Amino acid sequence: MDGKLFYAGYCGVRSFRIPSLLYTKKGTLIAAVDARIQEGCDNPNRIDKVIRRSFDKGSSWSSMITALQMQGEGRKGCAAIDPCMLYDEQSERIFLFYCYSPAGIGLQNANMGTGFDERGRKLLYDRQDNVYYMEEQEPAEHESQDTASEDSLDRADGFREVRPVLRVDESKGLDGYLTDRNGEITRDGRKCGNIRLSGGELREFPTCYLQYIYSDDEGTTWSEPVDVTSQVKAPWMRFIGPGPGRGIVKKRGACQGRYLIPVYYSNAYGLLSAAAVYSDDQGMSWHMGASSNDVRCAEASRLSIDREDSLQEMQLVELQSGVVRAFIRNTMPEEVICYADSTDGGETWTAPEPLMYLRNPVCMLSAVGLHKEDDQILLSGPWHKKERINGTVLYSTDGGLTADSVCRITEGGFGYSCLAQLDEDSVGILYEVDNGTPVVEEIRFRVLSLCRDFHKV
Repeated sequence: MDGKLFYAGYCGVRSFRIPSLLYTKKGTLIAAVDARIQEGCDNPNRIDKVIRRSFDKGSSWSSMITALQMQGEGRKGCAAIDPCMLYDEQSERIFLFYCYSPAGIGLQNANMGTGFDERGRKLLYDRQDNVYYMEEQEPAEHESQDTASEDSLDRADGFREVRPVLRVDESKGLDGYLTDRNGEITRDGRKCGNIRLSGGELREFPTCYLQYIYSDDEGTTWSEPVDVTSQVKAPWMRFIGPGPGRGIVKKRGACQGRYLIPVYYSNAYGLLSAAAVYSDDQGMSWHMGASSNDVRCAEASRLSIDREDSLQEMQLVELQSGVVRAFIRNTMPEEVICYADSTDGGETWTAPEPLMYLRNPVCMLSAVGLHKEDDQILLSGPWHKKERINGTVLYSTDGGLTADSVCRITEGGFGYSCLAQLDEDSVGILYEVDNGTPVVEEIRFRVLSLCRDFHKV
């Protein structure tokens, strides 16, 4: 089974990128990607979050669902870029993390800062740079607390009565702005623009934010965005974004039940480091772990990363011992993937080490632990030192330190990918196809047999 799931022009979208794939215990296969509506580039750009689902392990697929819609058009729009899904088998909740950026903002020009004050309130600015903050209105006296809480979730088909109110700094003595979930602002019934776009009376702080949406019904509907930036981003960071690909729920050893989402972020000079954010209360609160760069470079995350030490997108697997292993895209001269280990659930890491057999043209690599004995994992990516070609899946029985067998997906263009195990023998892979065009034109899905499709290295 090998077919196009997303392609240029599908549902009127210019380009799709950045695959994330998971399989639920109810047998729902969910493929999430960026929908780059009018332009195919990274942010700044209008980028929505969309999914397709299969209920027969990829033999057929549902129509596209827009999980999160952004505002604006093309490079003047805002973005929800780089999907990273996590599935909790206990609660059956699906989390979809992404990097949010207002119009005009991306990795290269994000400002340092979180966009929140010390009390965790979102900051907004008017045209004179006066500072406002956002807070929720109290529910009316006749509303029950349960009703107010339910309304504030604002599911895709819901109606929101609890709206954030924007008030100027108390020293100014002004208030009265209202905004809805789409960022549209009004004052005394007058439309005042959109906080996510340029040209309005109020705007967001121009940086990148870490947010997620979630689904409790196998991806049919999705919550409104939840912003965790103030919990995990340091004031000296500029860009912050997830993996992308997949997060994990820890099942063994210390910190069982912990959610782990891979992230990477930039410092004042635009240089990048990778880490994980984690939650021990099923996503109610989040914390930022250290970077493996903190071990090898003094104050590396904050100030002194050399460009060759840049660590970028990474993926996580849990070994049988409970150790979490990260596989990290990097810009080291060896042009290979690095790995690092954590024995405390992603809070600290060993220094990154190059895996010399994992040839890589500085591209994201997918990794998934198999539901088998020993440390059997799969790794997928372009197997070439210079170009994103030769799409390959490697089968390892020692946690990715060496490869035992290999499956070649394509000799042609191959970019980002994401793996998910379907059953004892079947694994799904969602991957980008590079046809030599300026932007990725196609994302394909394929089912692999662990018994039939791999051969010895």
